[in-house]
Amino acid sequence: MHKMFKFKKGYSFVELLVSLFVIGIIFAIMSIIVNLNINAYKTTKLTLQNIYADSYVSFLFDVLEGEVKWFGSGREFLANLYRPTFVPNSPSSYNPMGAIYSEISNKVRWFGNYFDYERIGGKDIMYLNYVIAYPVTLKRNTDGTYSPISAGYMGPSGWSIIRGSLSKNSPNYFARYAKLRFYKNGVVFSGGYLTPNDKLTVKEINLALQNTSTDIDLRAQDLFITPIARFKKAVFNNGYITRSFRQIRIIYDPNARTIVMEKFMPALDLTQQVFPTILLDNVNSFSTYILYRDMMGQDKEVEIYRAKYSPPSDFTPDAAYAIKFVVEWESPWRLFGNTNKITKTRIISLVK
Repeated sequence: MHKMFKFKKGYSFVELLVSLFVIGIIFAIMSIIVNLNINAYKTTKLTLQNIYADSYVSFLFDVLEGEVKWFGSGREFLANLYRPTFVPNSPSSYNPMGAIYSEISNKVRWFGNYFDYERIGGKDIMYLNYVIAYPVTLKRNTDGTYSPISAGYMGPSGWSIIRGSLSKNSPNYFARYAKLRFYKNGVVFSGGYLTPNDKLTVKEINLALQNTSTDIDLRAQDLFITPIARFKKAVFNNGYITRSFRQIRIIYDPNARTIVMEKFMPALDLTQQVFPTILLDNVNSFSTYILYRDMMGQDKEVEIYRAKYSPPSDFTPDAAYAIKFVVEWESPWRLFGNTNKITKTRIISLVK
C-alpha cells in the first residue's frame, strides 16, 4: 500500500508565483495604508501648525489692543509730572517735588501727551502711557482736610496725582506723583462711596522709610488730589496694581526678529520697575501706521517713522483716529521643504 502514496517535496513553479503574487498584494496594501497614514499625519501636522501660527500672531495683536484701548487715559497728568526724590532710610532726604519724572514725561512730548515713538540703534520703540483714576477728585478745605468735588466711589489709600490747580493755564498749576494715606473719622480709609460732605485727612508717605511715624502733611499748595485706580487683578505684594498707571514700550528689533513688550511701572517703592516679555519671535517685518483724516475729510495713513520725523503737511497728531499694525511672521519649522509665512493686520482705534 505504501507504494500508492507519493509525498511532494517543495512547491511547483505555479504555486510559487501565486504565493509571490499574494505577498505582493499584501505589501502593496500595507504600503498604501502606511502612505495614507503618513499623508494624514502631514496634513494634520500642517493644519495644527497653521492654527498655532495664526493664534500665535493673533496673540500679539490681542495684547496690543488690550493696552492701546487704555492709553490716552489721564493724559492731562503726564506732561511735566513731578516725582519725589529720596535716599532710602533717610527720612529727612524726602523731597515731594524732587524732579520731573523723565521716564514718563519725556515720552509724551510728541503725540497728545500719552504716546511717543523713536528709533534707537535700529530698533523701533513705541511708548504708550496711561493713568486710570477714580472718578473722584478731592479738594483741599480751609482746615487742611480734603473733600470730593462730586460724589463717587474711591478706593483705598495709594498712589495719587496731586495738583495745584485744575487748569494748566493757571500760574499755580503743577502735577506731582505721591503715595498717600487717607483717613476718614480717624481710621485708614479702605474704599467706599464719598460725597462732598465727607472730610478726609491725608498724609503723604515718606518713601525713604515708609513708616507711619514719618508720614508728612501735604503742603498748602497741594489743592487737588486725584487718586489712581486700584484694580483687583495683577497685584504685586505691596498692593500696587499694574493696570492703573504704567508705560508700555513696544520694541521691534529687526536684527533679533523679535517684538518685545516692556511694562514700566512708575511706583517708586518697587524693587523692579521694568518687566519685559517677548510677544513674538521669528518676525520678518513689523510696521506701524497712523490713520488720520486730513482737512478735506479724506482718510489717509502715514508710516509712524515718517509721521514723527518728516510728517506730511496735512498731518497733525490731533487728526489721528487709529493705529494700524502690520506684521509678517515666518514659522521656525519646515514642511515639504517650505516655511510658513503669515501676514496679519490689525487696526485699533485711539482714545479721544
